[in-house]
Amino acid sequence: DAVKLGKPVRTAVGPSDLISGSALTFAIPIFANYDPSLAIGALVGVLDWTKIQDRLATAPVAGAPQDEDHLLALLKVDGTVLYATRAVSESRLTGLIAGFNSPHVGSVGRVDGAGEPFLYTTATLPAQSEFSVQDWTLYAAVSETAAFASIGDLKRQFLFRSAIVFLAAVALGFLVARTLVQPIT
Repeated sequence: DAVKLGKPVRTAVGPSDLISGSALTFAIPIFANYDPSLAIGALVGVLDWTKIQDRLATAPVAGAPQDEDHLLALLKVDGTVLYATRAVSESRLTGLIAGFNSPHVGSVGRVDGAGEPFLYTTATLPAQSEFSVQDWTLYAAVSETAAFASIGDLKRQFLFRSAIVFLAAVALGFLVARTLVQPIT
């Protein structure tokens, strides 16, 4: 098709005749030097989709490895899942995907996944070339429990240290008061 159309072509992720398994195929036409409008062949690139999924699986979400509370999902516009964190249960993943919509880039949305609230954001590729994949959206989601865990830890540490300071102040006050109320000898 790249030769016929005279422009770069990208196929959808799917079975490939060039490799065993799913792949993403790109083709760029090669034009003749003597006639720049004549495509004489194509440079074809095939990306093994399992390698892409393996690479996505190592991407951290909010600074933590992907798990039940830190999810990454790559979806097509029609809702087809191209990648989802492997550690996530099917019911949670289904609930999250059903609730995902595209907030503005840089903003955060909220969605419930199997009864647990998640915060999520999205990313899309900018339209910079013929190969830009405008029908894909990458979602990164973190459960509110995990997102606010450090705040809970900070709160507990603050209360503990405040209690120690309070007890120390009471003990010091008791000692000073005892010294002041004794008879002068």
